Amino acid sequence: MEDAHISMPSFLCSSSKLVDLASSKSAPLHFFGVLDGHGGEACAEYCGDALPKQLKKSLSSGLPISASLVTAHAAVEVDWFREADRDDSGTTAVTALIESASGRVLASNVGDSRVLVVRRSGKSGSKVVALTRDHDGNNKQEAKRIKVAHGEIDQDGYINRGLTSTCVGVQTARSLGDFDVKYPIDDEDDGHFHSASVICTPELEWCDLEDDDILVLGCDGLFEASEGSAVWIGKMVRKLEAQEYTAQDTAEALAQEAIDMGSGDNVSVIVVKPS
Repeated sequence: MEDAHISMPSFLCSSSKLVDLASSKSAPLHFFGVLDGHGGEACAEYCGDALPKQLKKSLSSGLPISASLVTAHAAVEVDWFREADRDDSGTTAVTALIESASGRVLASNVGDSRVLVVRRSGKSGSKVVALTRDHDGNNKQEAKRIKVAHGEIDQDGYINRGLTSTCVGVQTARSLGDFDVKYPIDDEDDGHFHSASVICTPELEWCDLEDDDILVLGCDGLFEASEGSAVWIGKMVRKLEAQEYTAQDTAEALAQEAIDMGSGDNVSVIVVKPS
């Protein structure tokens, strides 16, 4: 396993200096995240610890939540590069910030992990709403951005593979870390800024939670065996809820089901049942 996770049910319990969020002891902000590491676990573990701290720092400075999330990701990556002495591991990062006072959730995504809302609807008893989109070479908008930034996507979907004699590239168009992909140093400079092709800027998406909505955060290993389909996740979450499974038990069951279905990747899952 090269993954890390964030689980902070009472992330922030004060409204001091918050610009566009409400938080109190009775209605705190909750913060959850899944980080899918690659090239080693070091970057995922570092960012999983540092990102909540940096987000609190940004929020306490009076920045709006959108600016706080973007600047927090950038600051964590810079600190990681300083701390890690050019370690080449990297990680995705998908998070959900829940404002319990309003019932809103803000999903933040860097890479190809996902946030889903499982909602009661339809004959199956569930409807799955995706709050994120995968950042990879199959994403037309990301592919266009990478091309404009002089990045390269090879036939296997790897981005910037072969920039140097040791660079293996990445399959996500956004990530934290991945120094060798963003800042190649041991071959001739080709005059291009590769840090502009694979970026750490998150995409953000707000959603108003409805009664009985359940959040599922997972790395790509959760979806691998079903070719990206999340329909089975919605059905299984509602089935287990009817059997009074806890959020923890549901997360474990989803992970095991993905493995049983043939996923050969790391599988990390967080299930949140907002009250």
